[in-house]
Amino acid sequence: MKRHRKKLIYSMLFALILMVSGILAWFSFRYSDTEIMRCTAVIEIKSYDEISIDGHPKLFVGNINSASSLAHATTIKDSLHKNVRFNAGFWINRCMILPSCQGHVVTAGIPSPLARSNDSAVTNHVIRQLKTIFTAHHDSLISIADELNYYLRVHGVQDEGFHTISQYAAKLRHEQQRTDSVLAVIKRLTAQSKITIHRRTTYTLLYYGNGQTPQRIAAKLIRRNDKDKLALLQTVDQHTPDGICAVNLLPWHQPIMTVVKTVSHPGLALQLASPDSICPGNITGIYRQGRVYGLPKLLVADGSPLFSANGIYIGTLSGGQLISRSRVTQLSEKAK
Repeated sequence: MKRHRKKLIYSMLFALILMVSGILAWFSFRYSDTEIMRCTAVIEIKSYDEISIDGHPKLFVGNINSASSLAHATTIKDSLHKNVRFNAGFWINRCMILPSCQGHVVTAGIPSPLARSNDSAVTNHVIRQLKTIFTAHHDSLISIADELNYYLRVHGVQDEGFHTISQYAAKLRHEQQRTDSVLAVIKRLTAQSKITIHRRTTYTLLYYGNGQTPQRIAAKLIRRNDKDKLALLQTVDQHTPDGICAVNLLPWHQPIMTVVKTVSHPGLALQLASPDSICPGNITGIYRQGRVYGLPKLLVADGSPLFSANGIYIGTLSGGQLISRSRVTQLSEKAK
């Protein structure tokens, strides 16, 4: 009798554990539309080329392979017009159920870093281009400045257009300073100068949390998988901001249903709008044979998390295709 009672107690305890586990799994792996919004982040990617002389960064260019970028080279990094693009991503817990985000974000579609050759033939060619462009620009600015200075000498503030011309002259002087500083760096080069060029990329995470105004936090690249076009980022301070929701990866296989949903950032991927001006919203699409329809790049950026109709995370959007949850799990586990 006692043995039967013990079996009954153990059975009831086991059933209770299963029930609690089921309830916990239900709430841990299913996300409401509001939670889906909170788990989605925007990644701002800025890239530029850094030209160092004898180990010291001296010149900054958006892209050394672009003549227009070379014309905007500068000695002040913060004033450089960098190449900017936006992707979407999502905050992720790297351990099942337990809070283990630590500032990790998964995204997709980030281009591979551009390789930069430090062969002397390449670096010398870049320097020659800069010297030619900035010498011609310097001469042009002097000619324009002479004309503006003559106008300002013979006219007074009471003359129509004087204020506009004086403002333009001030901008021209600023441009002359930039040009002179670049030429000064080039003129100081010697035959023994060691020139190196490095491609630099910075990542900034924008998250909306509980408000409509995005918050910004610096991040770094932890790992990328070029085959699956996935990347794992982490906040520099390794902390997860308040107000966000991290995704738990389902440990077992889940059939992918036809209807999928995600978060829309209209115009962001095509740079038709800034993160500060858009209003994110939930949007649904159709999944069929590996591809996702109804989620154009105009509305949904690569790296956006995809959820089933009942709120279970199923994969990530990249180039109109669904990258499976298992691939994301592998990326996260390899980076541990």
